Amino acid sequence: ETQGLVEMEGAVRIISGRDTLTASTVTYNSNTKTSAAVGNVRLGDGESVLRAPTVTYDSRAEVSAFTGGGRIEHQGAVLPSPTGTYS
Repeated sequence: ETQGLVEMEGAVRIISGRDTLTASTVTYNSNTKTSAAVGNVRLGDGESVLRAPTVTYDSRAEVSAFTGGGRIEHQGAVLPSPTGTYS
């Protein structure tokens, strides 16, 4: 840990309230409460799931942004997009 940064590799899993973030690599900033996740990223709240190769997540605002092509799955619907935000 350096200046509030925590770097995790492997089968990373972070739980914040109802949200669960899993990824191959996550860098978490404890000062800003933000995460940068890379590699098979999955962010779910029990009702919806965001899947993308790269996601940034602000746990204070409960907002994520994804790049590299992602999709949101909600109640059987799949919404693909090259980039986007999810809250």
